[in-house]
Amino acid sequence: MATEAADVGNWFASLSGTKHAARGLEGIKGSLLLKVAGKPVASLLVDDGFVEMVDSGRGEATAAIDFSNVDTLIHVVSGKLNLVVASLQGRLDAVGDLPFAMRTVLGLAVGQPLALQAATQGGHHV
Repeated sequence: MATEAADVGNWFASLSGTKHAARGLEGIKGSLLLKVAGKPVASLLVDDGFVEMVDSGRGEATAAIDFSNVDTLIHVVSGKLNLVVASLQGRLDAVGDLPFAMRTVLGLAVGQPLALQAATQGGHHV
């Protein structure tokens, strides 16, 4: 069963406005715009070991990743699907500062600062 966009929207809303410690993002600063099928869904503000989910319309992004679907976004950000593999499979497209985008996504897999299991409801977990 595929993850519904509403589930991800609820996950983003629950994380907005709070900085989360993210040891995998130490030394990294910038913003990463997350899109699904060309539609902005959220931005991650990364500030030297902390990450905050903010509205996708907030300022210029350092980089952007457009995921083919919601499941791909969740699997890549959770570390269950490698960013490079997903790109080679045509499941995402990244623009902007690509080293920043890669370091940010890989850093999110360390310690799971965004508690990605909250992205789904019911018995379906990613």
